[in-house]
Amino acid sequence: MYRFLIVGFINTVIGLILMFLLYNLLGFGYWGSSAPVYVVGSVFSYLMNKNYTFSYKKKDHMSMVRFAVVQVLSYILAYMIARPLTYFILKNLILTANLNVRIIEQLAILVGMGFFIIFGYTGQRFFVFRKMNVDQNV
Repeated sequence: MYRFLIVGFINTVIGLILMFLLYNLLGFGYWGSSAPVYVVGSVFSYLMNKNYTFSYKKKDHMSMVRFAVVQVLSYILAYMIARPLTYFILKNLILTANLNVRIIEQLAILVGMGFFIIFGYTGQRFFVFRKMNVDQNV
């Protein structure tokens, strides 16, 4: 798992910088600032996790397909959960109605990234790069 954390840390730092630049300097918004970064970051993530994190030596194209499915589902779930959850916590529980929407959305980007890492690792570990039993042909 420590290898995943190293790869994830590098990807996360670069991704956060790019997302906040897209959001703040270019005005891409919540979805527009995160989606392109995840597409580019996914290529790096696949290569690093396949070769370094999980040492997956099998040469198959299905691992790429499974990886893409995990990335897309993780992204959609993470960011669909993060935005309303962040709004709920900040607006309802803390009662900070004077917070700027831009601040809330940027905090939601951070929360979404946390969910994405959890969902992504779980999917990659148990679905994409799973270790096969000797008896399995799949």
